[in-house]
Amino acid sequence: MPESRSVDDQGRRHPEPTSPPKPEQRDESEAVSILALANMLLRQRLLILGLPLLASIAGYALTRFQRADFTAESKFVSQGGQPSSSPLAGLAAQFGVSVTESSSGESPDFYVALLKSRDLLRGAADWHYRFAVGSTRADTLEGTIADLYELIGETPDARLASATGLLGRQVFARTDVRTGMVILETTARWPGLALELNNRLLQLVNEFNLQKRQSQAVMEREFIDGRMGEAQRELQQEESRLLRFLQENRQYQGSPQLTFESARLQRLVDLRQDVYTSLAQAYEQARIDEVRTTPVITVVDPPQGSIRSSASNPRYAGFLGLLLGAVVAVALAFGREFFARVPQENVEEYETFKKLSFAALNDLNPKRILNRLRAIRIAASEGESPSSRLRSGEGGGDG
Repeated sequence: MPESRSVDDQGRRHPEPTSPPKPEQRDESEAVSILALANMLLRQRLLILGLPLLASIAGYALTRFQRADFTAESKFVSQGGQPSSSPLAGLAAQFGVSVTESSSGESPDFYVALLKSRDLLRGAADWHYRFAVGSTRADTLEGTIADLYELIGETPDARLASATGLLGRQVFARTDVRTGMVILETTARWPGLALELNNRLLQLVNEFNLQKRQSQAVMEREFIDGRMGEAQRELQQEESRLLRFLQENRQYQGSPQLTFESARLQRLVDLRQDVYTSLAQAYEQARIDEVRTTPVITVVDPPQGSIRSSASNPRYAGFLGLLLGAVVAVALAFGREFFARVPQENVEEYETFKKLSFAALNDLNPKRILNRLRAIRIAASEGESPSSRLRSGEGGGDG
């Protein structure tokens, strides 16, 4: 059909503007598309209604009947804000030697590693726990971690190792960078066990610090004890030299040389006396530290009252399952409709898709892949090109 053109006053021809589609036609096409969508939903009604309902029931049941774990949390900080007053550091200062004094407490990262160490977890696993699971005395559980969780092992050491591994997955420790505190979290099947386990780990950290400090005090005391004997002998030697000088020079004040010698001997005696006095004080301090039981960490937030459950809300899980099931059901419904129409509307393209799909699945056949790898290995050993070897064995390699 020839295109209609209009003629202006100067005789030039212009194409006439096409008229927009009528509103009735647009409304009719929209109505047809909405009707097709409604028909699709009705044809797939069992899928669209059944899948969300099953997903909602499954989500509710899984969260309603799942076993909930309980977590207790505590926070502590090391009492290492001030330098340590080591007796050896004070002794070195008597000789004018400056010693950098380390903090009396360890860093927070040290305690995080300590709480995850095997020795500390073994001490917690081998402890006998006793906690209430109800309001009556009969509702009480007691035993070690292996007993409470009914762990199986051929020997007691094997059961203890299993319990230690279990605690390694249920004990979490981290540091708060802003405050420098260590946050300890313990998870268990019962809230009472989570609380008792947290308290036990805090106790073990304190025992480790006390044992470390007491062993250090023992070594210092033994060293100072031996040094005191030497200092006492040196002091007695200097005193003997000063005594002989005074006995031989009763009127030394009139001689400048003898006066100088007397002052020098007196300074040596005073120095040895100061060293011996410092050693004696350090010895007594080491003996005190050897039996000191003051905790080295301060529990800022105890685990009491921090129990929380890991169980999810069944209603929320059911609603989430309903929502996800509806989305998946609609997607599956559209997919089913699409693949149902393709063989009828695009026969040639559908046949090509089937052939390519079978070819792709055939390429993923494990036996075929092994044959190809074997051909490549043989070609590499014989110096051939792998591509030629694959072409020659393409037909008989799939048997």
